[in-house]
Amino acid sequence: MEGTHAFGPPPLPREHGAWAMLAIPLLVGSAAAGRAGVETLLLVPSMTLLFLARHVAVPAAARIVGGKASPPGYMLRRAAWTAVYLAGAAAGFATAAAAAGPAARRGALAVGAAILILGTVHALLALAGKDRTLAGEIVGMAGLAGGAPLVLAFAGRPPDGQGAGLALLCLSYFVSAAAFVRAFGRLKADRRAAIAACLLSHAGILAVVAALWAAGWIPAAATLAFVPVIARTAWGIASPPANVRILGLREAWVAAAFAAIAVAALLV
Repeated sequence: MEGTHAFGPPPLPREHGAWAMLAIPLLVGSAAAGRAGVETLLLVPSMTLLFLARHVAVPAAARIVGGKASPPGYMLRRAAWTAVYLAGAAAGFATAAAAAGPAARRGALAVGAAILILGTVHALLALAGKDRTLAGEIVGMAGLAGGAPLVLAFAGRPPDGQGAGLALLCLSYFVSAAAFVRAFGRLKADRRAAIAACLLSHAGILAVVAALWAAGWIPAAATLAFVPVIARTAWGIASPPANVRILGLREAWVAAAFAAIAVAALLV
């Protein structure tokens, strides 16, 4: 429970996977952009503040929608920090837009609008209690994956196949992680069905990645980022993690390996 008299910010998100999903597209987009101007560097704190604003605001809004009572000072504190985070994010984006050229601003506006739409839909799904469904998770992950083309847009690249390809590359990894975690949760109830669903999901993921490469939207080397992803899946099926903690540690290593290989492939 949050302290009711503290002036500090509410607790940070504890889902390590969400932080990885925020960081990976920004790293991938920066590697593809090949340059680090002030406008692209500002996206890291700006996207982080926007991420925190959503984390603070949605649970409070859900309490209001659900008619749940709140501890004294809870709503005021959440509203204040939502305003602080949003103000910081808006200032960062505005400064980045001012530093970018007119063409870059137009592209960034288009990509940013798509991210905001996805974020808004995901927030509405959260208020309806649907954000943890597969469709809800994909919407949220797609919004975070948009960080890659947003970096490219601010770097002066018009929205094109490369930006879409990098977003889909990141989203494919995110879906893989979600599919594997879901399978882990179902192993005890129905092992055969859990494994079948996981394998089917990864077959579809690999098909998408192959299509991105065939279309020229990602370099061939970027497909190697899925080697640790597939290795994790095979290992997890053959020898499932003993508990959630070990599962989380494995996923952290997979996320780091995926990001490192993808970034290296784009820098070469």
